Amino acid sequence: MPTVTSTDDTKIAFDRVGSGPAVILVNGATAYRAFDPSMTHLAELLGKHFTVYNYDRRGRGDSGDTRPFAKEREIEDLQALVENAGGKAMVFGISSGAVVSLDATAVTPGITRVAVYEPSLIVDDSRQSVPADYAEHLMTLAAEGKRDEAVEYFLTQAVGIPSEYIGGMKQDQAMWSGVTGVAHTLAYDAAFVGDVMQGKPLPRDRWVNVTMPVLVVDGGASDAWIHHGADALANVLPHASRHTLAGPPELKSRNERRFPQKDSRSCFFYQRRCIQLSSAVKAYPLLLLAQINLIIPSHGNGVGVYLPEIYIASMYTRSHSMSNRKDCYLLGLSRGNNSVC
Repeated sequence: MPTVTSTDDTKIAFDRVGSGPAVILVNGATAYRAFDPSMTHLAELLGKHFTVYNYDRRGRGDSGDTRPFAKEREIEDLQALVENAGGKAMVFGISSGAVVSLDATAVTPGITRVAVYEPSLIVDDSRQSVPADYAEHLMTLAAEGKRDEAVEYFLTQAVGIPSEYIGGMKQDQAMWSGVTGVAHTLAYDAAFVGDVMQGKPLPRDRWVNVTMPVLVVDGGASDAWIHHGADALANVLPHASRHTLAGPPELKSRNERRFPQKDSRSCFFYQRRCIQLSSAVKAYPLLLLAQINLIIPSHGNGVGVYLPEIYIASMYTRSHSMSNRKDCYLLGLSRGNNSVC
């Protein structure tokens, strides 16, 4: 298992697949390779055209965790991966990982392009903001070893899951133990996002040094606060473009069914929505794949790479197990009018 050594000597574990321009995937809160396979699936698909780094963030999975924590440590972890990639890389971040990606980009010249999907930003009163002491409270719970309480606090305050659903989620012991096992890292994410989930306008100076192209993406069926946050981010970044994925009709209608049952064991909760696990396993990596492809205008030779949304809709109804031909079809890569398939 490959690792890089961060500035404070912490070992950061990662998988590297494929060949081509480097892309580093930055996951959100509680996610790591052994627990959440979506980024692994995404890395495998992109590996046919890119060198993809999929890593366990500090304190999760196979990566180390040197105390005390500071935001700079996570940024240094990402910088170590960029250095391993030859000093230049593109970055894709999701949820709180999107904010980590932007903060790292602001101080890392080697990051050449960024894409973020539904960053954790609450910029108005379209939903309840997190408490003012959100980050501090999570740090206290971590210091006291109150892992269950930390996860419950994160799910109800940041994700927005009603408290009556927590009991059902706990019944899935494998899932709950996977999340509580990294509960102390919720405070790490909160250090990045706690001050931008307060229902206030984004600071205009935080990412003023992010001068490279940034694609800000959200899903068409997501809640209003997510759209507002994405819009606000695009407005404060020097060189941002904005894209909303409409998604296939099947995915949109499923996302609009919020909290269909109190027994949440069959739910994958993302951005306050209960998505049936059987469908999420198929659809979620495809959405991620679309995001990262949208930011790559040149595939080493000036040839554009773009994944039309129609490929998501068509692949959504196909089998999850794919032959090489289906993989190529899924990527939807084209050079002019000629498919690379």
